[in-house]
Amino acid sequence: MGGSQGTPKRENTPGNIVPPLNIQIPAVNETTLESREDITILWVGTLPQDISKQTLEEKIQQVNNSVRLYDDLTLSSAASHLGTVVNCMKDSLEYIQLTEKEKAVIILSYSDPMNSDLVKKYLGEVNSKRQVDSILILDNLNQADPSWSSSFTKVSIFNNFNQVFAEVVKQIELIARQLLAFSSFEQKQRTTKDLTKESASFLWFQVLVDALKKMPTNKNSFKSMLTMCRNYYGTQKKYEADINEFESKYIPSNAVKWYTRDTFLYRLLNKALRTEDVTSLYVFRTFIVDLCNQLEAEFGKLKVNEDELILYRGQQMSETEFEKLQHNEHNLISTNGFFSTTRGKHIATNFAKTSSTRADLTPVLFEICASTKLEKVVFADITSLSEYASEQEVLFSIGTVFQIDKAGYDPNDKMYKVNMTATDEGSKNVAKLVNRSSDSGRRMLFGELLLDMGKYTESQKYFEKMKEEINADDAEIADIHHNLGRAYGYK
Repeated sequence: MGGSQGTPKRENTPGNIVPPLNIQIPAVNETTLESREDITILWVGTLPQDISKQTLEEKIQQVNNSVRLYDDLTLSSAASHLGTVVNCMKDSLEYIQLTEKEKAVIILSYSDPMNSDLVKKYLGEVNSKRQVDSILILDNLNQADPSWSSSFTKVSIFNNFNQVFAEVVKQIELIARQLLAFSSFEQKQRTTKDLTKESASFLWFQVLVDALKKMPTNKNSFKSMLTMCRNYYGTQKKYEADINEFESKYIPSNAVKWYTRDTFLYRLLNKALRTEDVTSLYVFRTFIVDLCNQLEAEFGKLKVNEDELILYRGQQMSETEFEKLQHNEHNLISTNGFFSTTRGKHIATNFAKTSSTRADLTPVLFEICASTKLEKVVFADITSLSEYASEQEVLFSIGTVFQIDKAGYDPNDKMYKVNMTATDEGSKNVAKLVNRSSDSGRRMLFGELLLDMGKYTESQKYFEKMKEEINADDAEIADIHHNLGRAYGYK
């Protein structure tokens, strides 16, 4: 199983931004994965009177697998009710603060006798958290202050559960399609010691892609991925059916088709890519390689017929997110995953202008110039392969590098716009930083970049594994011990 089997190895594969590496990611437990997706729905407060806790959880999981309930089922008095609701809010806030790259949708079940001042304080705190995408207040008793929806940009108020649930469905779909992580690379950085955390992420992602492609797979790799997915989703029938179908029908030449379906694959793989989850990426390595290989094959066909494409992507962004792109004008950025675009400007514009309950989001149109003459960039028109042919989708492979040419308000399109150009320039800048002659030196770099990214536990495991594989008198043993010390010291 896997597109890498039987395929000749190429020394300079399109999409690889660094020289070929011989990197082995330490073995992991392939049957378990933390049961949390990119998005978590938090229910805070009283449960609906006509819905049991189990039924509520199962209903929400039909939309999004990761659900956390902070409820007050065991209360017997108004005083204990108020105290427990406060604890619910406190516990949910603590959870949000522990997350780094996940998004949270909060459903606050507002009921008497909740203290208005305490709720307002809670709303102020969670509204300011970048991890929180939206806050939906269920107000059956009309107790909520209507001004909250204008005072807090992420807050919307609803009067019944069905309204809230419909909004959850809408928000989850919107978030899932717009979750995208960029890593920027400041070209003034000349050595790995100069790297910012974000630039280290940019560089590490390029190294990782090559590592995954060169990683051996066997007949058990595919089975391990299926086992992990089944353990993750448990007995949820929707996902169980999808996984069974994938097991029986999947072939490498259908990788794109499976990726574009709204299934467990799309959700879990994009979470792993966006959060740079080493363990999960290792588990999905067979499918990732198949997908990259199919995109490369389709890119070869595209090059025959077209020299340059103008592509578009529409999404909604906060002012802070857009300003980050503005500050990176003329810098290089890399998408930490596959990057979806369309040939149709109207398609992207309509998606960017999708209605949202959040007052702090604004439509943004990306316009991308992509030449098929590039050597390090891979993209493919997947219209004929996709589950959604009407979207005219062109998909860029993992770690594509772009230069931001301009980011600002466009009076002609009457919306904020980001002009980008796909580029090979990243390979020249990165090559200066990874110019290490030996495989062992480049393997050391892989772990050092994990340290620079703040992934101390992962780097510790990596260097411990590297230590096991070399002789005690090896010249690099001192560097390994030094980096292990850094990993332990930073934790």
